[in-house]
Amino acid sequence: MARDRLAARRKAIGLSQEQLAHRLGVERTTVGRWEQGTSTPQPWQRRSLADELGVGLDELADLLALDADAAGDLAPGWAWTTVQAPGLEDLEALELIRRVEASDVGGETTTALELAVDRLCRSYTNTAPDELLAPLRGYRGYLVRLLDGHATLAQRRELMVLAGWLSLMTAICDIDLHQYRAAATNLDAARSLAHEAGYPLLAGWALETEGWQAITDGHYRRAVQLCRAGRDLVPTDASGYVQLSVQEARASARLGLAKETHRLLDDAATALDRMPTPDNPEHHFVFDPRKLVGYTATTLAWLGDDYGLAEEYAQQAVDQYDVGATDGRWVRRLALARIDLALVLSRIGEAEEAARLGSLAVGSGRLVSSNIWRLDELDDELMSRYAGMAEVNGLHEQRLALDRSTA
Repeated sequence: MARDRLAARRKAIGLSQEQLAHRLGVERTTVGRWEQGTSTPQPWQRRSLADELGVGLDELADLLALDADAAGDLAPGWAWTTVQAPGLEDLEALELIRRVEASDVGGETTTALELAVDRLCRSYTNTAPDELLAPLRGYRGYLVRLLDGHATLAQRRELMVLAGWLSLMTAICDIDLHQYRAAATNLDAARSLAHEAGYPLLAGWALETEGWQAITDGHYRRAVQLCRAGRDLVPTDASGYVQLSVQEARASARLGLAKETHRLLDDAATALDRMPTPDNPEHHFVFDPRKLVGYTATTLAWLGDDYGLAEEYAQQAVDQYDVGATDGRWVRRLALARIDLALVLSRIGEAEEAARLGSLAVGSGRLVSSNIWRLDELDDELMSRYAGMAEVNGLHEQRLALDRSTA
Protein backbone atom coordinates (compact mmCIF):
# COMPACT_ATOMS: atom_id res chain seq x y z
CA MET A 1 0.00 0.00 0.00
CA ALA A 2 1.42 3.35 -1.05
CA ARG A 3 0.22 5.23 2.05
CA ASP A 4 0.34 2.69 4.86
CA ARG A 5 0.63 5.42 7.50
CA LEU A 6 -2.60 7.06 6.34
CA ALA A 7 -4.46 3.75 6.50
CA ALA A 8 -2.90 2.96 9.88
CA ARG A 9 -4.07 6.28 11.31
CA ARG A 10 -7.63 5.65 10.09
CA LYS A 11 -7.64 2.20 11.67
CA ALA A 12 -6.11 3.52 14.90
CA ILE A 13 -9.15 5.75 15.49
CA GLY A 14 -11.52 2.91 14.69
CA LEU A 15 -12.88 4.02 11.32
CA SER A 16 -13.47 1.89 8.24
CA GLN A 17 -12.92 3.36 4.80
CA GLU A 18 -16.68 3.56 4.36
CA GLN A 19 -17.19 5.37 7.68
CA LEU A 20 -14.46 7.92 6.91
CA ALA A 21 -15.86 8.44 3.42
CA HIS A 22 -19.34 9.06 4.85
CA ARG A 23 -18.03 11.69 7.25
CA LEU A 24 -16.17 13.46 4.45
CA GLY A 25 -19.00 13.24 1.91
CA VAL A 26 -17.01 11.18 -0.61
CA GLU A 27 -17.21 7.66 -2.01
CA ARG A 28 -15.51 4.78 -0.17
CA THR A 29 -13.46 4.12 -3.32
CA THR A 30 -12.09 7.67 -3.06
CA VAL A 31 -10.66 6.94 0.39
CA GLY A 32 -9.31 3.68 -0.99
CA ARG A 33 -7.50 5.49 -3.79
CA TRP A 34 -6.00 7.96 -1.31
CA GLU A 35 -4.59 5.10 0.74
CA GLN A 36 -3.36 3.24 -2.34
CA GLY A 37 -1.55 6.36 -3.53
CA THR A 38 -3.34 6.48 -6.89
CA SER A 39 -4.99 9.81 -6.07
CA THR A 40 -4.55 12.57 -3.49
CA PRO A 41 -7.09 14.58 -1.47
CA GLN A 42 -7.70 17.97 -3.04
CA PRO A 43 -6.55 21.02 -1.03
CA TRP A 44 -10.10 21.90 -0.01
CA GLN A 45 -10.65 18.37 1.35
CA ARG A 46 -7.58 18.25 3.56
CA ARG A 47 -8.74 20.32 6.53
CA SER A 48 -11.82 18.09 6.96
CA LEU A 49 -9.70 14.97 6.53
CA ALA A 50 -7.21 16.20 9.13
CA ASP A 51 -10.04 16.95 11.56
CA GLU A 52 -11.58 13.50 11.12
CA LEU A 53 -8.21 11.82 11.65
CA GLY A 54 -7.44 14.00 14.65
CA VAL A 55 -4.20 15.42 13.22
CA GLY A 56 -2.89 18.82 12.19
CA LEU A 57 -2.34 19.81 8.55
CA ASP A 58 1.42 19.33 8.85
CA GLU A 59 0.98 15.82 10.23
CA LEU A 60 -1.58 15.08 7.52
CA ALA A 61 0.99 16.11 4.90
CA ASP A 62 3.34 13.50 6.36
CA LEU A 63 0.59 10.86 6.21
CA LEU A 64 -0.09 11.74 2.58
CA ALA A 65 3.56 11.39 1.57
CA LEU A 66 4.11 8.28 -0.50
CA ASP A 67 5.85 5.48 1.35
CA ALA A 68 9.43 4.85 0.31
CA ASP A 69 8.71 1.65 -1.58
CA ALA A 70 6.04 3.38 -3.65
CA ALA A 71 7.96 6.59 -4.20
CA GLY A 72 10.86 4.75 -5.81
CA ASP A 73 13.71 6.92 -6.98
CA LEU A 74 11.76 10.16 -7.37
CA ALA A 75 13.89 13.25 -6.97
CA PRO A 76 13.10 15.60 -4.07
CA GLY A 77 10.33 18.10 -4.70
CA TRP A 78 7.54 17.89 -7.23
CA ALA A 79 7.54 15.54 -10.19
CA TRP A 80 7.10 18.02 -13.06
CA THR A 81 5.88 16.21 -16.15
CA THR A 82 4.33 17.09 -19.46
CA VAL A 83 0.82 15.64 -19.34
CA GLN A 84 -0.84 14.39 -22.48
CA ALA A 85 -4.59 14.82 -22.71
CA PRO A 86 -6.61 11.60 -22.96
CA GLY A 87 -7.92 10.98 -26.46
CA LEU A 88 -11.46 10.17 -27.53
CA GLU A 89 -10.38 6.59 -28.15
CA ASP A 90 -9.98 6.24 -24.37
CA LEU A 91 -13.76 6.56 -24.05
CA GLU A 92 -14.10 3.08 -25.56
CA ALA A 93 -12.08 1.69 -22.65
CA LEU A 94 -14.28 3.60 -20.21
CA GLU A 95 -17.42 2.18 -21.75
CA LEU A 96 -15.92 -1.32 -21.57
CA ILE A 97 -15.19 -0.84 -17.85
CA ARG A 98 -18.76 0.32 -17.26
CA ARG A 99 -20.26 -2.69 -19.03
CA VAL A 100 -17.97 -5.15 -17.26
CA GLU A 101 -19.14 -3.68 -13.95
CA ALA A 102 -22.75 -4.17 -15.10
CA SER A 103 -23.56 -0.80 -13.53
CA ASP A 104 -24.13 2.69 -14.90
CA VAL A 105 -21.68 4.21 -12.44
CA GLY A 106 -19.44 1.68 -10.71
CA GLY A 107 -16.33 2.39 -8.71
CA GLU A 108 -13.90 1.57 -11.52
CA THR A 109 -15.82 3.76 -13.97
CA THR A 110 -15.73 6.69 -11.56
CA THR A 111 -12.03 6.23 -10.94
CA ALA A 112 -11.27 6.18 -14.66
CA LEU A 113 -13.36 9.31 -15.19
CA GLU A 114 -11.61 11.16 -12.37
CA LEU A 115 -8.22 10.32 -13.84
CA ALA A 116 -9.31 11.43 -17.32
CA VAL A 117 -10.66 14.75 -16.07
CA ASP A 118 -7.48 15.27 -14.06
CA ARG A 119 -5.33 14.67 -17.13
CA LEU A 120 -7.42 17.06 -19.22
CA CYS A 121 -7.06 19.82 -16.63
CA ARG A 122 -3.32 19.18 -16.32
CA SER A 123 -2.69 19.21 -20.08
CA TYR A 124 -4.04 22.73 -20.67
CA THR A 125 -0.69 24.49 -20.20
CA ASN A 126 1.02 22.45 -22.94
CA THR A 127 -1.84 21.84 -25.38
CA ALA A 128 -3.31 24.16 -27.99
CA PRO A 129 -6.89 25.05 -26.97
CA ASP A 130 -8.38 23.95 -30.29
CA GLU A 131 -6.77 20.51 -29.83
CA LEU A 132 -8.12 20.19 -26.30
CA LEU A 133 -11.74 21.01 -27.14
CA ALA A 134 -12.59 17.68 -28.79
CA PRO A 135 -11.66 15.43 -25.84
CA LEU A 136 -13.21 17.90 -23.38
CA ARG A 137 -16.52 17.78 -25.22
CA GLY A 138 -16.31 14.03 -25.73
CA TYR A 139 -15.80 13.26 -22.04
CA ARG A 140 -18.46 15.73 -20.96
CA GLY A 141 -20.92 14.09 -23.36
CA TYR A 142 -20.11 10.73 -21.81
CA LEU A 143 -20.78 12.14 -18.32
CA VAL A 144 -24.11 13.52 -19.51
CA ARG A 145 -25.12 10.06 -20.69
CA LEU A 146 -24.17 8.59 -17.32
CA LEU A 147 -26.26 11.23 -15.55
CA ASP A 148 -29.24 10.05 -17.58
CA GLY A 149 -28.74 6.55 -16.17
CA HIS A 150 -29.12 5.04 -12.69
CA ALA A 151 -26.90 6.38 -9.92
CA THR A 152 -27.00 7.05 -6.20
CA LEU A 153 -27.22 10.65 -4.97
CA ALA A 154 -23.53 10.61 -4.08
CA GLN A 155 -22.61 9.23 -7.50
CA ARG A 156 -24.77 11.83 -9.27
CA ARG A 157 -23.09 14.59 -7.30
CA GLU A 158 -19.65 13.30 -8.23
CA LEU A 159 -20.64 13.10 -11.91
CA MET A 160 -22.03 16.64 -11.83
CA VAL A 161 -18.83 17.99 -10.29
CA LEU A 162 -16.70 16.27 -12.93
CA ALA A 163 -18.98 17.58 -15.69
CA GLY A 164 -18.71 21.04 -14.11
CA TRP A 165 -14.91 21.04 -14.27
CA LEU A 166 -15.03 19.91 -17.90
CA SER A 167 -17.57 22.64 -18.73
CA LEU A 168 -15.34 25.25 -17.12
CA MET A 169 -12.22 23.94 -18.88
CA THR A 170 -14.14 24.04 -22.17
CA ALA A 171 -15.16 27.65 -21.49
CA ILE A 172 -11.50 28.57 -20.90
CA CYS A 173 -10.49 27.08 -24.25
CA ASP A 174 -13.40 28.92 -25.91
CA ILE A 175 -12.16 32.21 -24.43
CA ASP A 176 -8.65 31.45 -25.67
CA LEU A 177 -10.12 31.08 -29.16
CA HIS A 178 -12.40 34.16 -28.86
CA GLN A 179 -15.48 31.94 -29.13
CA TYR A 180 -17.33 34.05 -26.60
CA ARG A 181 -20.87 32.79 -27.19
CA ALA A 182 -19.77 29.20 -26.62
CA ALA A 183 -17.75 30.32 -23.58
CA ALA A 184 -20.80 31.99 -22.03
CA THR A 185 -22.87 28.84 -22.52
CA ASN A 186 -20.22 26.63 -20.95
CA LEU A 187 -19.75 29.03 -18.03
CA ASP A 188 -23.51 28.89 -17.42
CA ALA A 189 -23.32 25.10 -17.43
CA ALA A 190 -20.45 25.11 -14.92
CA ARG A 191 -22.30 27.49 -12.59
CA SER A 192 -25.50 25.43 -12.83
CA LEU A 193 -23.67 22.18 -12.08
CA ALA A 194 -21.88 23.83 -9.14
CA HIS A 195 -25.24 24.93 -7.73
CA GLU A 196 -26.94 21.56 -8.25
CA ALA A 197 -24.02 19.67 -6.73
CA GLY A 198 -23.65 22.11 -3.83
CA TYR A 199 -20.00 22.67 -4.73
CA PRO A 200 -18.94 26.30 -4.07
CA LEU A 201 -15.32 25.74 -5.11
CA LEU A 202 -16.42 25.10 -8.69
CA ALA A 203 -18.59 28.22 -8.57
CA GLY A 204 -15.62 30.22 -7.29
CA TRP A 205 -13.42 29.07 -10.17
CA ALA A 206 -16.21 29.95 -12.63
CA LEU A 207 -16.18 33.50 -11.25
CA GLU A 208 -12.38 33.57 -11.52
CA THR A 209 -12.64 32.58 -15.19
CA GLU A 210 -15.15 35.36 -15.80
CA GLY A 211 -12.84 37.76 -13.99
CA TRP A 212 -9.91 36.72 -16.18
CA GLN A 213 -12.04 37.27 -19.31
CA ALA A 214 -13.13 40.68 -18.01
CA ILE A 215 -9.47 41.68 -17.58
CA THR A 216 -8.58 40.60 -21.12
CA ASP A 217 -11.56 42.63 -22.39
CA GLY A 218 -10.55 45.72 -20.39
CA HIS A 219 -13.52 45.61 -17.98
CA TYR A 220 -11.49 46.03 -14.81
CA ARG A 221 -14.21 47.13 -12.39
CA ARG A 222 -16.33 44.15 -13.39
CA ALA A 223 -13.29 41.89 -12.87
CA VAL A 224 -12.89 43.25 -9.34
CA GLN A 225 -16.55 42.57 -8.57
CA LEU A 226 -16.39 39.01 -9.94
CA CYS A 227 -13.23 38.13 -8.05
CA ARG A 228 -14.58 39.53 -4.78
CA ALA A 229 -17.72 37.43 -5.18
CA GLY A 230 -15.59 34.36 -5.81
CA ARG A 231 -13.38 35.00 -2.77
CA ASP A 232 -16.52 34.99 -0.63
CA LEU A 233 -17.33 31.46 -1.81
CA VAL A 234 -14.10 29.52 -1.38
CA PRO A 235 -11.98 28.65 1.69
CA THR A 236 -9.06 30.98 2.35
CA ASP A 237 -6.57 28.10 2.14
CA ALA A 238 -7.80 26.87 -1.24
CA SER A 239 -6.12 27.29 -4.62
CA GLY A 240 -9.16 29.14 -5.89
CA TYR A 241 -8.80 31.81 -3.21
CA VAL A 242 -5.18 32.50 -4.17
CA GLN A 243 -6.08 32.65 -7.86
CA LEU A 244 -9.02 34.99 -7.26
CA SER A 245 -6.81 37.25 -5.12
CA VAL A 246 -4.14 37.66 -7.79
CA GLN A 247 -6.73 38.24 -10.50
CA GLU A 248 -8.35 40.95 -8.41
CA ALA A 249 -4.91 42.45 -7.79
CA ARG A 250 -4.29 42.61 -11.53
CA ALA A 251 -7.60 44.36 -12.13
CA SER A 252 -6.93 46.79 -9.26
CA ALA A 253 -3.53 47.60 -10.76
CA ARG A 254 -5.20 48.48 -14.05
CA LEU A 255 -7.46 50.86 -12.11
CA GLY A 256 -4.45 52.48 -10.45
CA LEU A 257 -5.48 51.39 -6.95
CA ALA A 258 -1.99 51.02 -5.51
CA LYS A 259 -2.87 50.43 -1.86
CA GLU A 260 -5.58 47.87 -2.71
CA THR A 261 -3.31 46.14 -5.22
CA HIS A 262 -0.50 45.60 -2.70
CA ARG A 263 -3.01 44.45 -0.06
CA LEU A 264 -4.38 41.82 -2.45
CA LEU A 265 -0.89 40.58 -3.34
CA ASP A 266 -0.11 40.25 0.36
CA ASP A 267 -3.43 38.44 0.87
CA ALA A 268 -2.57 36.01 -1.93
CA ALA A 269 0.86 35.31 -0.41
CA THR A 270 -0.69 34.70 3.02
CA ALA A 271 -3.28 32.35 1.55
CA LEU A 272 -0.58 30.51 -0.35
CA ASP A 273 1.32 29.92 2.90
CA ARG A 274 -1.83 28.35 4.37
CA MET A 275 -2.44 26.19 1.32
CA PRO A 276 -1.05 22.64 1.41
CA THR A 277 1.78 22.01 -1.04
CA PRO A 278 0.11 20.82 -4.25
CA ASP A 279 0.81 17.34 -5.52
CA ASN A 280 -0.14 18.27 -9.09
CA PRO A 281 0.75 21.94 -9.59
CA GLU A 282 0.37 21.69 -13.37
CA HIS A 283 -3.40 21.18 -12.87
CA HIS A 284 -5.21 24.30 -14.09
CA PHE A 285 -7.43 24.46 -11.01
CA VAL A 286 -4.58 23.95 -8.55
CA PHE A 287 -2.52 27.03 -7.82
CA ASP A 288 1.13 26.42 -8.64
CA PRO A 289 3.18 28.48 -6.13
CA ARG A 290 5.48 29.48 -8.96
CA LYS A 291 2.62 31.40 -10.57
CA LEU A 292 2.53 33.93 -7.73
CA VAL A 293 5.86 35.32 -8.92
CA GLY A 294 4.54 35.70 -12.46
CA TYR A 295 1.26 37.28 -11.40
CA THR A 296 3.11 39.68 -9.11
CA ALA A 297 5.39 40.69 -11.98
CA THR A 298 2.40 41.39 -14.26
CA THR A 299 0.60 43.32 -11.54
CA LEU A 300 3.58 45.51 -10.62
CA ALA A 301 4.37 46.18 -14.28
CA TRP A 302 0.81 47.43 -14.79
CA LEU A 303 0.73 49.41 -11.55
CA GLY A 304 3.98 51.19 -12.35
CA ASP A 305 4.76 52.45 -8.85
CA ASP A 306 8.04 50.53 -8.47
CA TYR A 307 9.65 49.37 -11.71
CA GLY A 308 12.72 48.13 -9.85
CA LEU A 309 10.64 45.65 -7.88
CA ALA A 310 8.59 44.79 -10.97
CA GLU A 311 11.79 43.97 -12.88
CA GLU A 312 13.02 41.79 -10.02
CA TYR A 313 9.84 39.69 -10.00
CA ALA A 314 9.66 39.51 -13.79
CA GLN A 315 13.26 38.28 -14.06
CA GLN A 316 12.59 35.67 -11.36
CA ALA A 317 9.53 34.47 -13.30
CA VAL A 318 11.58 34.15 -16.50
CA ASP A 319 14.34 32.26 -14.71
CA GLN A 320 12.03 29.74 -13.03
CA TYR A 321 10.09 28.93 -16.20
CA ASP A 322 13.19 28.84 -18.38
CA VAL A 323 14.26 25.69 -16.51
CA GLY A 324 11.07 23.77 -17.36
CA ALA A 325 10.69 25.13 -20.88
CA THR A 326 13.65 23.08 -22.14
CA ASP A 327 11.48 19.95 -22.19
CA GLY A 328 8.25 21.70 -23.20
CA ARG A 329 6.65 22.00 -19.78
CA TRP A 330 6.24 25.74 -19.32
CA VAL A 331 6.84 27.27 -22.76
CA ARG A 332 3.66 29.36 -22.69
CA ARG A 333 4.28 30.61 -19.17
CA LEU A 334 7.86 31.50 -20.13
CA ALA A 335 6.59 33.47 -23.13
CA LEU A 336 4.23 35.51 -20.95
CA ALA A 337 6.95 36.05 -18.32
CA ARG A 338 9.21 37.42 -21.05
CA ILE A 339 6.48 39.84 -22.12
CA ASP A 340 6.13 41.02 -18.50
CA LEU A 341 9.87 41.62 -18.23
CA ALA A 342 9.96 43.29 -21.64
CA LEU A 343 7.15 45.68 -20.66
CA VAL A 344 9.06 46.76 -17.56
CA LEU A 345 12.32 47.16 -19.49
CA SER A 346 10.63 49.22 -22.19
CA ARG A 347 9.44 51.66 -19.53
CA ILE A 348 12.89 52.12 -18.04
CA GLY A 349 14.58 52.72 -21.38
CA GLU A 350 15.99 49.27 -22.23
CA ALA A 351 14.14 49.00 -25.54
CA GLU A 352 16.58 46.69 -27.33
CA GLU A 353 16.38 43.99 -24.66
CA ALA A 354 12.62 44.46 -24.40
CA ALA A 355 12.23 43.88 -28.14
CA ARG A 356 14.49 40.81 -27.97
CA LEU A 357 12.38 39.27 -25.20
CA GLY A 358 9.19 40.05 -27.12
CA SER A 359 10.60 38.31 -30.19
CA LEU A 360 11.44 35.24 -28.11
CA ALA A 361 7.85 35.17 -26.81
CA VAL A 362 6.46 35.28 -30.35
CA GLY A 363 8.97 32.70 -31.53
CA SER A 364 7.81 30.22 -28.87
CA GLY A 365 4.75 29.48 -31.01
CA ARG A 366 2.71 28.95 -27.84
CA LEU A 367 0.87 32.28 -27.54
CA VAL A 368 -2.86 31.76 -27.94
CA SER A 369 -5.49 34.30 -28.99
CA SER A 370 -6.23 35.35 -25.42
CA ASN A 371 -2.50 36.12 -24.90
CA ILE A 372 -2.04 38.32 -27.99
CA TRP A 373 -3.33 41.45 -26.27
CA ARG A 374 -0.37 41.22 -23.89
CA LEU A 375 1.95 41.26 -26.90
CA ASP A 376 -0.05 44.16 -28.37
CA GLU A 377 0.52 46.16 -25.20
CA LEU A 378 4.27 45.65 -25.46
CA ASP A 379 4.30 46.40 -29.18
CA ASP A 380 2.31 49.64 -28.71
CA GLU A 381 4.60 50.71 -25.87
CA LEU A 382 7.76 50.16 -27.91
CA MET A 383 6.44 51.64 -31.15
CA SER A 384 5.21 54.78 -29.39
CA ARG A 385 8.65 55.48 -27.89
CA TYR A 386 11.28 53.71 -30.00
CA ALA A 387 9.81 53.34 -33.50
CA GLY A 388 13.11 54.10 -35.20
CA MET A 389 14.96 51.19 -33.58
CA ALA A 390 15.59 48.16 -35.80
CA GLU A 391 14.85 45.61 -33.04
CA VAL A 392 11.57 47.33 -32.21
CA ASN A 393 10.51 47.41 -35.85
CA GLY A 394 11.43 43.73 -36.14
CA LEU A 395 9.12 42.82 -33.25
CA HIS A 396 6.38 44.90 -34.83
CA GLU A 397 6.73 42.94 -38.08
CA GLN A 398 6.49 39.68 -36.12
CA ARG A 399 3.29 40.92 -34.53
CA LEU A 400 1.80 41.77 -37.94
CA ALA A 401 2.85 38.36 -39.23
CA LEU A 402 0.85 36.74 -36.43
CA ASP A 403 -2.27 38.47 -37.73
CA ARG A 404 -1.56 37.31 -41.27
CA SER A 405 -0.99 33.72 -40.16
CA THR A 406 -4.35 33.56 -38.36
CA ALA A 407 -6.38 35.48 -40.93
